[in-house]
Amino acid sequence: MGGGYSVGGTSYALFGWSNSVTGGSNRAASPRTGCGVVAAFPDAHITIDDIFGQGDQVVVRVVISGTQEGPILGIPASGRHVQWDGVDVYRLSHGKISNIWAGDDWTAILNDTGTYKAPWIP
Repeated sequence: MGGGYSVGGTSYALFGWSNSVTGGSNRAASPRTGCGVVAAFPDAHITIDDIFGQGDQVVVRVVISGTQEGPILGIPASGRHVQWDGVDVYRLSHGKISNIWAGDDWTAILNDTGTYKAPWIP
C-alpha cells in the first residue's frame, strides 16, 4: 500500500511506515491496520481517489478492495472479493500525522462478505 502528498514542499506518506502516530513503534500509519484489515485482506489494494487539505488537516478518499482471507470484527473469513469506500481525515503537527479519523462503508463490507444484505442494495 502506498500513497502520499506534498504541501508547501513537505512530503507526507499516508499509507507507508511512520512513527508519528504510533509513538515510534514503526507500524503502518493507515487507520485500517488497527482494526485488522491488513490481516483479514492480505491482498488489499488501496486506490486514492481524492486528496485535499486546508490548514493542518488533509482528507483522503479511498477505495479498498481485496479477498477476505481472515476474520474481521467477528465476520469469519469468506474467501470473497470485497470492495468498499473510505474517508480518512489526518491532522498534521510539525510535519507528522498527529491524529487520524477514519470512516469506512461497513454496509458494503457486510454485503460483500455475505453477512448482511441491506434492503437498498440491488
